[in-house]
Amino acid sequence: MSNINIDFSYVDKTGTDYAKFKHWVDLQVLVTNDQYDYAFSATDAAYMYRLDGGQQYATLAIHMAELQVTAYEQAIAAGHVPAIAGDSFLEVGQDLRDVALVYDWCSSLLTAQQKTRYANYCEAVLFNLYNPNNGHWGNQPYTWSGWALTDPANNYYYSHMMAVMHWALAASSATWKQRLQNNGNGTLDKLVAYFATIPHGGSEEGTGYGTSHKTVFNLLKIWKDCTGQDVHGPHVDGSLRYWTHTITPDGMHFAPIGDQSRVSEPTVYDYQLALIASGAMVSVDVGAKAEAMYALAHTTPAWMTQAFNYRDGLMPHSGATTHPTELYYDAVEVGALFNRSDWTPNALWMATVCGHYDQSHAHQQQGSITLRKGPTWITAPANIWSHSGIHQDTPGQNVVRFERSGVVQPQHLNTTCTKSITGTSSIGALSVTMNLSPAYQGVSWMRAVNFTAQAVIVTDTFSGADGILQWHSHDQPVISGNTAMMSGYKVTVLNHDGTPATLTSVNMHTVDPDYGTTWRLEARGTSGGFRTVFGILKPVPSTH
Repeated sequence: MSNINIDFSYVDKTGTDYAKFKHWVDLQVLVTNDQYDYAFSATDAAYMYRLDGGQQYATLAIHMAELQVTAYEQAIAAGHVPAIAGDSFLEVGQDLRDVALVYDWCSSLLTAQQKTRYANYCEAVLFNLYNPNNGHWGNQPYTWSGWALTDPANNYYYSHMMAVMHWALAASSATWKQRLQNNGNGTLDKLVAYFATIPHGGSEEGTGYGTSHKTVFNLLKIWKDCTGQDVHGPHVDGSLRYWTHTITPDGMHFAPIGDQSRVSEPTVYDYQLALIASGAMVSVDVGAKAEAMYALAHTTPAWMTQAFNYRDGLMPHSGATTHPTELYYDAVEVGALFNRSDWTPNALWMATVCGHYDQSHAHQQQGSITLRKGPTWITAPANIWSHSGIHQDTPGQNVVRFERSGVVQPQHLNTTCTKSITGTSSIGALSVTMNLSPAYQGVSWMRAVNFTAQAVIVTDTFSGADGILQWHSHDQPVISGNTAMMSGYKVTVLNHDGTPATLTSVNMHTVDPDYGTTWRLEARGTSGGFRTVFGILKPVPSTH
């Protein structure tokens, strides 16, 4: 009798997604040199064993777990730190999950010695994970930073929770279950309490690292399946709406908030689809789930395009759909606001950031605005056209850049900006006023945005430093006086006193070689503000 009793009734064993996953695992069974496909894991083999019962899958899962535990034992014998502790235990979740599933699901095929070794390994890893100041590997003392151990907003925390949850369940360990739930002080307790503070969903890390929430949603399902406790809370439901609105109208991209380290341009990929599907599996909000299914049905990428995501592909991803009616969504706690003119593929869409800023993968993006119409980025953070996707500072954002004596003034962590919204969601008209002063020291900055289907007007007022207005685009702006054509759309900029602003274009590659083909439309002024008008109706081409 196993202890990790995941309910797999959702898996359609007659469907193409199951066939794809099984075929991929079958190919790995044939491997004889341990050179498995990218990211193939013992978990994949163990899942196939659980779903199919074929002993060849259990044999492969055990072999891969044995490779991991043996490598650990060899490192300890040599006086080295084992690989699982690398990068502040970033991969501890998936690695211990592999061993825990094999320990539990393949128990009848393990020797008593193997069981003892696997248990010793998991116990040692978790002890060192949760005792950063007095750990040890064998006889060697070990300390580490304890990064994110107490921060349930951080993706590392989710890896930690994956590790301890799987081993606590596999070993039926009262000690490690108490690490998860302990009168509000356990790892799971703290996550649930934190998520309760952000009922409108999303992640403070942004939309790149925020996809790590698919791990959390899967863990919430496992915990419910194994313990009967449903602790998912309103954050899951809010996140379904968050992601429904963060995906651009054409279904190809999503809002570029925070680091985009996988691919700089935020294209919808397996990770985003799996996040939505995993949230829908634990949500009890029928409306949010139906709108999420609508979003999945209207994204451009195919379902699970990469083999190492085929296990995620087993999740249901179709069903009753509801066409969303709200045109804007305010994920107020994480500071993200999304708005569109309508729900057609060619709609005008906007994303803004204004809220709490405290995560290492978040950007100095408070007040930044992204505009897209159909398949075109009208203006977006220059980061999406960079090589690395991790440009966090203000010179690459669609903000007013503040300088004193030529020194850029940064936005500061652990600050909270606020906004007020008025609008009519049924027609997409929206007015937003943002107080962005808290992000700075000694700078006052207010930004007002008026959004309609015909134009977006942005009004900035500031004091305390020299202000440089920034709007980024993929193509070089064509400037004529105080107007410019950006991505085929007309942009007009006035100084705060109503006089025409002086516009220049900057090749971002000269700012930092990591930027690719990216340009910045820039206006400098000391009048205390700017007024930018984005005319959304393109000029009609001449027939003469």
